[in-house]
Amino acid sequence: LVPNNQSSRAYLLVRLLRDTLFGRVHNVRVLRRRTAAVPADGQADWEITDEQCVIQEMEWATIQESRGRRADDPIKYFSAMQYLHDRMQLAGDDANNGRDYVIHSVDKLTDG
Repeated sequence: LVPNNQSSRAYLLVRLLRDTLFGRVHNVRVLRRRTAAVPADGQADWEITDEQCVIQEMEWATIQESRGRRADDPIKYFSAMQYLHDRMQLAGDDANNGRDYVIHSVDKLTDG
């Protein structure tokens, strides 16, 4: 998954971790774009890093159908994730202070 054409990073789906109420959660490896515009050695434009993360995949139709009908509204979920992301950005790089259990969004991707 590549966020956009100018992105310096992309995501390689490694395995499905779990089905969820609104979709699926995948374990992924973060890819970094190689610096050379056209790799001279014929290798891919991306290289695998040691960084891992998760991607929560959700169907837009399911999100729309669930709005206002459930206590666990997916739009409110994403709003909370955006709030955490914004607060972490304001606090700086050391915002987690060793609390690796606090997960916040890095990218938000859509297929449309």
